[in-house]
Amino acid sequence: MKSSKGIFMIIILGFLVFLLGCATVEKSGGERVRLKEPRIKPLPEKEWTDEQQKLLDTRKTDGHILNIYRTLVRNPKMTEKFFAFGGIY
Repeated sequence: MKSSKGIFMIIILGFLVFLLGCATVEKSGGERVRLKEPRIKPLPEKEWTDEQQKLLDTRKTDGHILNIYRTLVRNPKMTEKFFAFGGIY
């Protein structure tokens, strides 16, 4: 059981590093340029289902929800597992 948790943690950390790396692209000459918009856009509030709304209500900070959570919630089952894994939910 500990082994599967460790593997899951490595996968999640790899995913987060991948997301951070996707925020920039490399131009010729090694110069890194920030993207003008995210590759996977955060889900707009008007498109939230009841399940997504419930998950995101737990993440409000001063009435605002970070874009990382609004992006993750595109897959509610994964988001729920991510929150549980991180001790967030």
